[in-house]
Amino acid sequence: MTQSAVFGTSSDIALALLANAQESGRTYARIADALVSRYGFQEPDVAHFRFFAETPQPLLDQAVATLESGLGAGDDPMAAVRCARTVHALESEFWT
Repeated sequence: MTQSAVFGTSSDIALALLANAQESGRTYARIADALVSRYGFQEPDVAHFRFFAETPQPLLDQAVATLESGLGAGDDPMAAVRCARTVHALESEFWT
């Protein structure tokens, strides 16, 4: 994700965020729930996971606007799709 943010287009990173936010959020929530229910962690202990479990709607709206603007300015839509797929694959591998 960092490499895409530094070297990619605005459309690349915006689509990667939009395509992965929901699944990523579910993963963070599932981890927090497991840490609390299975291992006795308290809510303050899992605040990091709870924070990333939900992507704020204004951030998603900004990502949509960024994607639209980037594509309108000529960003390659296939490159954005490749970036989103790559980020998804790397994140899935990380959690596995």
